[in-house]
Amino acid sequence: DRRCLANELQLERLVHVRHAKAQKLGYDSHAALMLAGKMAQTPRAAETFLMDISQKLTDRLAQDLATLSELKQEDCQERALPYDGLFSWDTAF
Repeated sequence: DRRCLANELQLERLVHVRHAKAQKLGYDSHAALMLAGKMAQTPRAAETFLMDISQKLTDRLAQDLATLSELKQEDCQERALPYDGLFSWDTAF
């Protein structure tokens, strides 16, 4: 599709212009420019933060899913229903 190609070319140009602007302002990349003055301050700090919080959330998700699964199992036992697993539509738990 020609529209996709045009968009791709525009995006490539945008990335190039952003990178050139950042370098002219003394930054290694557009990401470094955007993070300057912000809490993370560097792309590496932002990536480290995201990886750290991702691991913490992954661990917490596993705990929460185990708890929700136990609650559903108890509910199924009380109602004499077979436990079929925990699903996204199990909003009662």
